[in-house]
Amino acid sequence: TAFTWTSSNPAVIALNGGQATVTRPKDANATVTLTATATYAGSAPRTKTFPVEVAKEGVSTSIYVDDTDLNEVLLLDPYLQNSNAKMVDWLLTLDPKRFLYSFDQQAGIATTAQPYGGWERTTGARFQGHFFGHFMSALSQAYSTETDAGRKAQLLAKLTTAVDGLEAAQAAYGQKDPSNAGYVAPFPVSYLPHGSDGLIVPFYNLHKVLAGLIDAHQYAPKEVADKALSVASGFGSWLNVWGSRQANPSSLLSTEYGGMNEALYELYSITENDQHKKAAELFDEVSLFRQLAANQDVLAGKHANTTIPKLVGALKRYTVFTDNPTLYARLTATEKSDLDMYRRAAENFWQMVVNDHSYIGGGNSYSEHFQQPGTLHEFATNGITNGYGEQSTVEGCNEYNMLKLTHGLFRVNPDVKYADWYENTYINTILASQNPETGMMTYFQPQTAGYAKVFGRKEDEFWCDHGTATESFTKLGDSIYFRKGSSVYVNMFRSTEFTSKPQNLKLTQTADVPNTDTVTFAVDAADGGALVEGTTL
Repeated sequence: TAFTWTSSNPAVIALNGGQATVTRPKDANATVTLTATATYAGSAPRTKTFPVEVAKEGVSTSIYVDDTDLNEVLLLDPYLQNSNAKMVDWLLTLDPKRFLYSFDQQAGIATTAQPYGGWERTTGARFQGHFFGHFMSALSQAYSTETDAGRKAQLLAKLTTAVDGLEAAQAAYGQKDPSNAGYVAPFPVSYLPHGSDGLIVPFYNLHKVLAGLIDAHQYAPKEVADKALSVASGFGSWLNVWGSRQANPSSLLSTEYGGMNEALYELYSITENDQHKKAAELFDEVSLFRQLAANQDVLAGKHANTTIPKLVGALKRYTVFTDNPTLYARLTATEKSDLDMYRRAAENFWQMVVNDHSYIGGGNSYSEHFQQPGTLHEFATNGITNGYGEQSTVEGCNEYNMLKLTHGLFRVNPDVKYADWYENTYINTILASQNPETGMMTYFQPQTAGYAKVFGRKEDEFWCDHGTATESFTKLGDSIYFRKGSSVYVNMFRSTEFTSKPQNLKLTQTADVPNTDTVTFAVDAADGGALVEGTTL
């Protein structure tokens, strides 16, 4: 039997033997007819045609609801505008070279910069690198949305310095320690995985750096974006090798490692490098996922901000493989059959936290931990006023990560319960965490009447919640809108202007909820012509 294939449009689908190369058209979707011709033992040829729809450049091919880009949403709400501006003001006062100090020290690079203090201090109890990673993410997001040319240039300059600095540190460290080429960190490899000499949760800190590099790849101009991806890819490949050397890799799971599995799966979706998949799997706590997938509430006593990102990563594994046929085909039969378990774990976990482990405003945890189901209210008024007492409720990092999980679940299943919970938590924990006069933010938000909010300082603390807040307040337009095909979802009522090229839509929303219950939408064509036929809000 002999088979041959031809393409009706080789400029879009070119065939060479058994390989097909797809080049997306620039201006419009294209339908290409592939014709298979078969002969058997000298028989007359038989043909069959297969029409293939190829989406134009920039059109999503995801099976899930699509994100909207941050730069497609212009904030018009005065409160949100102020919140964002105050955060960007602070970012522009920070010096990436000072954050790079310990990276340079590890790599043997001379520096005259003076390191920052607080949680980024170089001695004593510290979380070195964590805030720097958030800083890169925040710079990247702010660069994407900033409309003032001068401020935009300043943001890019700081981001470029950060990425260039990490690229140089990674290269120099590889020369210094070839067996760990790709490693880039502000502390020695020997401190992994549990920390040493006061350095706490090293993989948590490194996750933020990796996530910052991935965000720089997403939002920065090409030159910076390519460098950021190269550094991230090298780190991911190093991590796979490092993990293979460990006598007991599962010991990683007893540490707090942030969203390392999520970030590595995201990296894998970009690079399609199987080393990055293997690295991500080092951080999958599959035994926990199976319990949650079976709807077992085993959360009591678990550190909330250690646990939530694990499930963000579980959902990321599910969506990366189910949304990319090439990567799905690489899975074993067992891995394919297990994929749905990861989704069920994320869905069930979300429902448990929302139903039985949260306050009415969307926040969760007491003393940074989950408690027995349905008991959280008792701890907010337990009378303990020193240390991690009744004031240590609603940790900001938890809500940041729960919103990330909620966003992902809505994309998979656009159920209004996710949109409603997101909006409630966005208002009552994220927006409520910031001092609108200074831009600084809380660590906890006490739920008992009579407590004042405690806002952090600008340069000598750098709490974890400072880090997540830099991201939250540079992506305030996130999750207000989604789209799928001809549909645009409006998930929050905030004054904004949304421009969506796939629908040729400019949607202007004017809202002041709850001061008024009337929301106005003005629908226009983005280019002054006509909307794409079938566009639906």
